[in-house]
Amino acid sequence: MIYLDNMGSAPLDPRVRAAMDHVLDEGPGNPHATSHAAGWRAAEHVTEARRAIAGLLDASPSEVVFTSGATEANNLAIKGAALAGKRRTVAHSAIEHPCVIASANALAPLGFSVNSVTVTEDGIVDLEKLERLIDDDTSLVSVMLANNETGAIQPIAEIADLCLARGALLHCDAAQAFGRLAVSVKELNVDLLSLSAHKFHGPMGIGALYVREGVNIAPQMHGGSQQGGLRSGTVPVPLVVGMGCAAGIAVSDLESDIKRLSAFADSLYEQLSDAIEGLAMNGPSKGRVAGCLNIAAPGVDAEGWLLVCPGLAAATGSACASGDQRPSHVLTAMGASSDRIAGSIRLSFGRLNSATDVSGAAMELIAGLEKVAPQLLKRGASPVSQ
Repeated sequence: MIYLDNMGSAPLDPRVRAAMDHVLDEGPGNPHATSHAAGWRAAEHVTEARRAIAGLLDASPSEVVFTSGATEANNLAIKGAALAGKRRTVAHSAIEHPCVIASANALAPLGFSVNSVTVTEDGIVDLEKLERLIDDDTSLVSVMLANNETGAIQPIAEIADLCLARGALLHCDAAQAFGRLAVSVKELNVDLLSLSAHKFHGPMGIGALYVREGVNIAPQMHGGSQQGGLRSGTVPVPLVVGMGCAAGIAVSDLESDIKRLSAFADSLYEQLSDAIEGLAMNGPSKGRVAGCLNIAAPGVDAEGWLLVCPGLAAATGSACASGDQRPSHVLTAMGASSDRIAGSIRLSFGRLNSATDVSGAAMELIAGLEKVAPQLLKRGASPVSQ
């Protein structure tokens, strides 16, 4: 199968697996146990991983809190920051991941006002409207660095300036950006930033939240005093080691990965455009993360289209919204028609993809379209003739 759902979950890099296997082979050890060598060894692994991730983000190790993934990190950032302060308004962009929107909405019954800012037809946050939305009662603004459906890169540094002018905190969900963009918390000037390891070829079940020194957040999980009391629970050593290793590889391979993945996405779009009448791209043609391609074919049911492409793994929207029959809230916010949304597919390349996957995916999609909407194929575009 050609796997082009890397923004849903990127396959584990073999080098990451090897690092995790090494830790597993060492045997058990609770990193919070201070009375024996096994605990000390486990704690050192966690310390090294935290130090590595912090360095790659331009942060301090004390500013990195491990979580179970970006969903937990986003919940901790949004709820934790809002509940720790006195201001009673939070804001987010209309294209945020469902867990960000749900976290913000969960504050409404507690007396918070929740505002959503619109985006352009390319899926970029409207800075003028956001500036008018932020006031002296705004506790937190949450805007993702790169959108999970279109890959559109948001102007986070400019948004940070708007927040700073009003004394509001800025949270950034960078789950889809890390490993596809250079991510520096200092350059972005954010207060909180979320990561998820399985988005950059690390293991599932582990993520992190950057919390700038001096920012107060209320813990959302209670128990022991692990991680400064911000996130109770035993830190999973093999997963943390895997995340640290994956993060290091993502940064060291970033330049080559960006070049390859961008070329793959551009080539696939060109091949599909040559074969399909009226094919369009959702999101900006430039200014999106490497390897992300969201296409729309008019008058086609994307779900049905993918069902007749058994050799291809792709998505029609966010994996976390699977089972939700409502149209994509991201494409809706961008002003896309219901027909266009229904015919949209997200194809996302990762480090383990090759050039042969590009032509293979094109042939698979063209062959599938010949079954569900042959009228859209241009003359000579039959996969039989490829």
